[in-house]
Amino acid sequence: MPPLDNRQRGILAALILLSALASLYVFAPKLTETFPIYTDWVNSYVFWVDDMRQWLKNIVRVVLEYRQSFV
Repeated sequence: MPPLDNRQRGILAALILLSALASLYVFAPKLTETFPIYTDWVNSYVFWVDDMRQWLKNIVRVVLEYRQSFV
C-alpha cells in the first residue's frame, strides 16, 4: 500500500478531528461523570454545539421559506 499524500493526510486528520468532537458531544454525560473537573468545559462545548445546530436549523428554515415563496 503506497503512503498517503498530503491531501489524503489532511482529509484523514479532518475526519479524526470531527469524530473526536462528535464523540465528545455524544458522550458528554459519561465524561462529566467520570471527570467532574471538566464539567464546565464540556457543558459549554455541548451548549455551543446546540446553539450552532439551532442557528443552522433557522437558516435552513429561512431558505426553505424563501424558496417556497416562488411557488
